[in-house]
Amino acid sequence: MNGQDSLSFSPRTVTLIIAVGIFAFAGAALFSIFSGSTQNSGANSFSKSAIGHAAFVELLGAQNIPVIVSRNNSSAKSDARTLLIVAEPPPGKSNSDDAIPMADRTLLILPKRRGIPDPRRPAWIAHAVLIPKEPVEKTMSAFFPDATLNRPDSEVAWKKTSLSALHVIRPGQLGNDLLWSRIRSHTAPAIDQPQFLKSEKITPIIASAEGILVGATKRDDRWLFVISDPDLLANHGIGKADNAALTLDLLSLFRPANGSIIIDETVHGFRSNPNLWRQAFELPFLVSTILTVTAVLILLGAATGRFGAPLPPDRQRRESETGLIENAADLLQGAGHGTAIVRRYPAVALRAVAQRLHAPRGLSPLDLIAWVDRVGTARGVKTRYRPLQDEIENAASQQNANDNRVLHAVLNLYQWKQEILNGPGRNSGR
Repeated sequence: MNGQDSLSFSPRTVTLIIAVGIFAFAGAALFSIFSGSTQNSGANSFSKSAIGHAAFVELLGAQNIPVIVSRNNSSAKSDARTLLIVAEPPPGKSNSDDAIPMADRTLLILPKRRGIPDPRRPAWIAHAVLIPKEPVEKTMSAFFPDATLNRPDSEVAWKKTSLSALHVIRPGQLGNDLLWSRIRSHTAPAIDQPQFLKSEKITPIIASAEGILVGATKRDDRWLFVISDPDLLANHGIGKADNAALTLDLLSLFRPANGSIIIDETVHGFRSNPNLWRQAFELPFLVSTILTVTAVLILLGAATGRFGAPLPPDRQRRESETGLIENAADLLQGAGHGTAIVRRYPAVALRAVAQRLHAPRGLSPLDLIAWVDRVGTARGVKTRYRPLQDEIENAASQQNANDNRVLHAVLNLYQWKQEILNGPGRNSGR
């Protein structure tokens, strides 16, 4: 065996394996870079920072309220039994060109603060600053053209919630009295530096002399609800005073009975393409697609060479096998074992024929010979076993036995074996 044959893989295969390994490592690095992680410190449903909404989503789940955090087609997912929440769209974004999704019942929560990420803990914020009023008013004006934003510096004097306003949103007293009573009995929302909006076209639900904190309006048979200050349900504010209970009661007022809630996150850039084939050719999944295609091509390339007729055996191997057999025969003959092997061959051949033809068990040697001869006659074989056995015995027992005579006798027995197993004139070589 030469040095080339001793290798487990050919140089070409080793090169391909190394190339695929490097490519896979690079793909894993790209996947981690472009994986589109939802972890961040912004004002969204995935954020656990002070201005995020993760606690709000967890609160809905804890109350067994069906909630979906949507990353595509939020409007299409909404129907008459859902409430679509668009929380703190980026300042300056309007609903033109469907930039902000809308539904039959939509809750718009206006933006207020912008967080400065903590460089040591990216999921947290170091501090937050108020967003200037102008970009917030631009977002608000797309829905409420006459509305203005108000951030009073003085102490807020909250008003009692109007029962008539609650009647408009959820008409009929049956089953609603308790909800209305809870909303009206809540203490004032615990909000630092509250942000209000003022509009003549919005029905106030929770308001003060400085403006509306929670309101509602109906246009084109669609309800549009608004919360002007996100601190009511942000992570840092939802646990204060009665804010959590008030938020849940407001959602019960806004959504249909036993309805579900859809929280849109496409406005914050968290988009996922529902088309699997298109997504397979976009980062970060493009890397996995390329790796899969490469692996399939390598597999096909390795398998293609195995099609077609078998390759002829190597000449050197054939010669070495023939030489090995000849050397073994010479050693046996030189040691005087050739005659003994020839004499045992008839018994070996008889056992092989009996096993292949499923001869009955327990037959004596004479009965077995008689049974095999009967089967041979039935199969059209004219030669009998006993004469062939005697021929080999006579040829091998003679002093200075002629090799050609012994070989001829052995070949006659071999021919009989092939005919009785495969039929006269059909020698399968088995």
